[in-house]
Amino acid sequence: MPDYQQRVLDSQGKLRQLQAKIPGFKGYMAKEARREADKMLRTAIGRKLDQQKTRLQQLSAKLATAGDLETPPAVEKVRMRLQTVTDKIKTATYGYAGFFDAATVNEKELDGLYDFDNSLMDEVEAITGAVSNLTTAQGEAFDAALDPVSAAIDDLNAVWSKRQDVITGGSATQAV
Repeated sequence: MPDYQQRVLDSQGKLRQLQAKIPGFKGYMAKEARREADKMLRTAIGRKLDQQKTRLQQLSAKLATAGDLETPPAVEKVRMRLQTVTDKIKTATYGYAGFFDAATVNEKELDGLYDFDNSLMDEVEAITGAVSNLTTAQGEAFDAALDPVSAAIDDLNAVWSKRQDVITGGSATQAV
């Protein structure tokens, strides 16, 4: 996984470097860079989850085309649950506090948020593996392979629900 924080810092141009010399503005810019990196990370996670949703949708269509009319609704139900958690991740707040806001989010909290979101990749990889197993399963093994996909989505959702603790400075650095 690329280091989005470094990518954001590397992409800042001459104007940003000049603005960084203004007293008080440098800290604000550093926070904005952290927020942008977190947003980029969540976008990358969302893309990976979207790929798995597409695989589930293709599997469902393949099963229906083959004449299996009982299994596709179960696959579609799992895909919709994955859609829900993907939407939460892609549209989540990223610790925003503007330059003149009374409530501020410090660098430590933003770094914690980035680290937490980066840890979600383990959950995404578990979903990817479970979907891969499902796409190769047949017969009775298919039903057994659907359960780990559902469980992996539940795990991701459980970890994601602890994200607010990180935003507010709580103790959820790594969940579940």
